[in-house]
Amino acid sequence: MGALPLGGNATAIGASADAVGLVPVLVLVLVLAERGGDRIGLCRFTGYGLVVTVITVAPAVPYLWPRYLT
Repeated sequence: MGALPLGGNATAIGASADAVGLVPVLVLVLVLAERGGDRIGLCRFTGYGLVVTVITVAPAVPYLWPRYLT
């Protein structure tokens, strides 16, 4: 597990570059919303993406901090 899949959730650009975790779900929601007529812009996506990033990074910090930074 690296930092890229965890932090890439914050923006649509980073989410499209990742291929693991919740990122494909976020990209799928973006595409399905567009097809349904509800365009999700960068600011709106980033707002949701930051919440997902905090949810995925917070539990990883106690594991990664002592393992790699001590």
